[in-house]
Amino acid sequence: MYITLRNYFLAGNPAAPLDQLWKLAVDADESVRRRVAENPAAGEHLLRLLYIDQSADVRIAVAENPSCPQDLIQHLVNDKNDDVRFAIAENPNVALEVLAALSEDENPFVSERAKRTISRIEPPDREPADSPAALLSIIRDCIAPTNSG
Repeated sequence: MYITLRNYFLAGNPAAPLDQLWKLAVDADESVRRRVAENPAAGEHLLRLLYIDQSADVRIAVAENPSCPQDLIQHLVNDKNDDVRFAIAENPNVALEVLAALSEDENPFVSERAKRTISRIEPPDREPADSPAALLSIIRDCIAPTNSG
């Protein structure tokens, strides 16, 4: 038990040496591997090892890691486990194209979550901030004379 707890805490420590994280990434305990996948110091190569883990919880942690490369997210969008796809669908930091793909997922919970995430990112009643209409509006606001009366 002591070894598992020690490994668990070390796996989640952003200051843990990278060679230790590599050893912990193949630990028999799924919770230790998940903590490595959650660790922001894990790095791209370690996440590439963990994204094929047999545990859905480990793959979810990989997808939620801010260091996760977009190509891994693209692979995880097709994960056979609905929970992995759902976790990606609720993540506002993934690319809009990924969320759009998930909005058509066969699982209604995944597709609905992706649609909600898209609507949180870009509410339907507003122009996207980088659209020509929005930029023109900003320019007009900047050059319009002000009434100082």
